[in-house]
Amino acid sequence: MIVSFTAHAEKDLDEIFAEISKDSAVRAMRMIDKITRHAEKLADHRMIGRAVQEFQDESVREIQEKPYRIIYKIRIQDERIDVLTIHHAKRLLPSLHEIDPR
Repeated sequence: MIVSFTAHAEKDLDEIFAEISKDSAVRAMRMIDKITRHAEKLADHRMIGRAVQEFQDESVREIQEKPYRIIYKIRIQDERIDVLTIHHAKRLLPSLHEIDPR
C-alpha cells in the first residue's frame, strides 16, 4: 500500500514545524522526521493503529508519536493509506468531514 499525506495533514506538519521551531529548528525537524517515518510504516502494517473512537469507522485509525495522533484512513479499493491529520493529543479533534471531505 502507498501512504500519502492529505493537504490537511501537510498543513498540520507545517504548523507543527513552525511551532516547535520557535524554540529549536533542529528539534522541529526531528519531530517532523519521527512523524513521517512512523506514518510510512503503515504501508506494511496498516492495522497497527487502533480505530479512532470519535469517528466510529473501522477504516479510520490512529497511531501515536507523542504528543501527536497520526490519524489515517485505509482505502482498500485504492490500495492507499491517507494520513488525514496529525493532531495534538490534548486538543479537540475536528469532525471527520473536516479532515476527510471525500
